[in-house]
Amino acid sequence: MDIGVRIKEIRKKKNISQKEFAEMMKTSQQKISKIENGQQGIFTDDLSEICQSLNISADYLLGLTDNPAIDLPEDDQMLIDLVNNYNKLSRTNKYRLLAESADLLDFQEGKTDKRKKGGEAIHPDQIPHSAAG
Repeated sequence: MDIGVRIKEIRKKKNISQKEFAEMMKTSQQKISKIENGQQGIFTDDLSEICQSLNISADYLLGLTDNPAIDLPEDDQMLIDLVNNYNKLSRTNKYRLLAESADLLDFQEGKTDKRKKGGEAIHPDQIPHSAAG
C-alpha cells in the first residue's frame, strides 16, 4: 500500500474530509487529492506534518509497519492527553486547573500537609513503587 492510500485510509477513519485535512496542512484540497491518488509525491517536511496532523507514525506511512500508532512512553502519552484535555477547557477552567496543579505540587513537595481545595490527594510516599514515576 503506498503513502497516498495510507493517508486517505487514516484520514477517513478519523472522519476528516479532504478539505479539512487540506486546511490542517495549509495547502489545497487538490494537492491532498493528488497525493492520495498517487499523482503527486510528498516532501520530507510534508511527511512530518502529515504524521503530526493525523497522529500517526512515519514508519506506517512509509510502509515499514502496518501499525499506524505512535509508540510513546506512558508519561509522554499522559502529557499528550493532558494537553488535549487542557485545550478543550474554557479560559476560566484553565485558570482553575493551573491553581489546582500548583496546590498538588505544593502537597507533593511537602510544602503543605493538606490540599487547599479539591479532593483527596495521594502523597508520593503512599504511591506503590510500581506506579511511581
